[in-house]
Amino acid sequence: MKLQIIKADGAIAVDGVWKNGFNIPRFPGHALQWEDSHGVLECSQRLPGEQKGRHEELTSLAGFEKYIALWNTVQAQAPAPEVPDIPIEQRIEDEYENFHIARALINRQAQKEGITPRQLLNELIAQA
Repeated sequence: MKLQIIKADGAIAVDGVWKNGFNIPRFPGHALQWEDSHGVLECSQRLPGEQKGRHEELTSLAGFEKYIALWNTVQAQAPAPEVPDIPIEQRIEDEYENFHIARALINRQAQKEGITPRQLLNELIAQA
């Protein structure tokens, strides 16, 4: 899980999905950056002689669960995103056009690299 908190903005993100408008005055730092099993609490207060604020390495989210719960509450209340009502014929036509554009780009790049389009696609898939 990825967790990001920015106190001044009242913003919390879980796995890249941001929610704003949180009142989090007791948050112990300026920002939190957490990914999987470790993170950093960024503090804006500087000690004498420091150029920037302290950063505290974290190995646990203990004490920060309440911010995840706040985000979950707002996320649960969020309306489902609107899906545009595009006729299926138009969507098929758009995808067909996108396919031909992608195909032309792949062919051009493969030719520049002196390999077949299939080889280029295999390389791209391997990198993903």
